[in-house]
Amino acid sequence: MSKTRIIGIVRDWPRHSVDRQRRAVEGAGATIVYTIPHECPTWRDALRFVRSGDCVLIELIQLLPEPKSARVRHPAMDGRDAIEEIERRGGYLIETATKRNTADAKQRAALIADMAKSVGAGGRSMSSEQARANGAKAVGRGRKRDPIVDANREAAERIWYSRRIKTWAEAHELLVPLGWTMWRAHKELGPRDGSSKPKR
Repeated sequence: MSKTRIIGIVRDWPRHSVDRQRRAVEGAGATIVYTIPHECPTWRDALRFVRSGDCVLIELIQLLPEPKSARVRHPAMDGRDAIEEIERRGGYLIETATKRNTADAKQRAALIADMAKSVGAGGRSMSSEQARANGAKAVGRGRKRDPIVDANREAAERIWYSRRIKTWAEAHELLVPLGWTMWRAHKELGPRDGSSKPKR
C-alpha cells in the first residue's frame, strides 16, 4: 500500500521569489518540493510523481500554469489542465496563501476563476482573496511599542499640555528622560495648544 505524500511545487517567476514559495509550501507540510523550470521543466513533469491521495501544494494558484508561448496559447486553460491532471491521478491541490482546496467544489471554482483573472491580467498579480490572506499574515509585524514609553504617557501629556512650560526647548528637556521626543509627542498627542488633546 503506497503512502500518501505532500508535494510542493514552486515556480521561478519575476516578483515571486522561489525561496518565499519554498518556505510557504514547506511550512504547510510539503516534504518533497519540485522547482519549475530548474528541476522539472513544466508542471507536467512535476505531476508525474503524484499518486492517489497525494496533496499538491502551491503558494499562489497563478504560478501553476506555464507562461504563454507557441505551445501554450491560453495559460489559464493550461492551469485548469494542471488541476485536472492532479485530480485524474487521484490527488488534490491546496493553495497555501488562502488554504483553498480543490477537493471542495466551490473553492475549486474560485481558484480557477482567480487564476484566469490573474493570468489574463498578464502579471500574475494577487487576487483580492490572496491579498486579504497576505495582509492577515502581516498582523503583528513591525516595531513593537516601548512599554517604558507607554507607561510614561500620562507624564508626557502633563508636560506637553502644561501652560507653565513656555518653550519647546524646555518641553524637550523634560520629555527626553521619559523616553519621548518632540516628534512623537506632536504625532501622538497633537499640537501643544491642546486643540487636539485626545479624549479619554
